[in-house]
Amino acid sequence: DISPTKYSHRASISTSDDLELLDEPAVSSEGAVANSESLQNLSDAILKRQKEEEQVAKDMVFRHPPPSGIVDQVIEIDNLVTKLLKVLRLIQNSREKEREEENLEEGNKLTTDQVVVNLQKEIKQLKEELHCSEKSALQVETLQMMIKEKERQLDEIEKKFELTQELLTNN
Repeated sequence: DISPTKYSHRASISTSDDLELLDEPAVSSEGAVANSESLQNLSDAILKRQKEEEQVAKDMVFRHPPPSGIVDQVIEIDNLVTKLLKVLRLIQNSREKEREEENLEEGNKLTTDQVVVNLQKEIKQLKEELHCSEKSALQVETLQMMIKEKERQLDEIEKKFELTQELLTNN
């Protein structure tokens, strides 16, 4: 196994050894020139190959896709985040529906309360008219019938209101 770092270390050692050999005095002028040129060619070839292998190693690092384990983890996290967002949307929608129902109930309660108050006022007015007026027997009977009708309506509304409240508390 030759990794770029191991090879570059070997190449630097051999290159530095070659340079030391160049510094030694040559025994013969022809041998020194031949050795020097041969060593120089060898050094150049080693350096060229080292640079090529470093470039290939760099290219491999940039082109190599991330390990599949990391990709799988990222996909899994993305799926979990998507599910979490769906759950949060459901919770938010549920809370909004609850608020709307509460507002509707409050509005219905106010409307029912207003109807009850209005009927009570009408009954009170009719009773005051009955006591304060000197009307004929026919008019008195008519007022009494109107009072009874309003009281009956009031009782019905109160019963409906109680049933509605009971249903809402049970649900």
